[in-house]
Amino acid sequence: DEEIKGLIGWDSKGHFTHDEWYRRMINGRNSKIFGVWTMDGQMIGDIGLAEISWRAGDAELIIRIANKDYWNQGYGRDAVSALVAFAFNELGLKRIYLRVYRDNIRAIKCYESCGFAKEGFVSRSFDSGTKTVYLMSIERRVSQISGRPRRKGAIQAAVGR
Repeated sequence: DEEIKGLIGWDSKGHFTHDEWYRRMINGRNSKIFGVWTMDGQMIGDIGLAEISWRAGDAELIIRIANKDYWNQGYGRDAVSALVAFAFNELGLKRIYLRVYRDNIRAIKCYESCGFAKEGFVSRSFDSGTKTVYLMSIERRVSQISGRPRRKGAIQAAVGR
C-alpha cells in the first residue's frame, strides 16, 4: 500500500527487499520483531525494536498497522505501550527512540500518549521533495507504562522466533 509505505518511509530503491529486511529483523541479535494481533487472532501489523545497542541500552521502535480497518482504534497505542514495557522491564533498555514524519499526526499523538517526547528534527530529501522527520524518545525513568492493553489489542512474537 503506497500510503503505508509513505508513512513509514519504505524506500523501494533501498538496499534490500521487504522480505530480506524482515528476515534480518527476525534473526538478528540486535532486533526484536512481534506481530500486532486482534483478540480474535487476526494479525494486523507488526512492531519491533531495531538497532538495539545492548551497551548503550537503547533501541529504535518501529511499528506498522498494515490493515487500515484497525487504524484509530487503539491497537497502535496498546502495541507501543506493551513493547516499551517489554523493552524496559524485560530487556533492561534505558531509552527507546523513533523517527516519524511531521505530517503523520495520528502516529505522533499515539507516541505522545505513550510518553514519548520530541527531541529534534531533520529534513529528508526525496525525488518528490523534502519531508521533516521528528526524532522522539522515552527514557525508562520517565515510563509509567504497565504494558497492559487498554483495548483489545495484543502483541505476540512473530512466526520464526
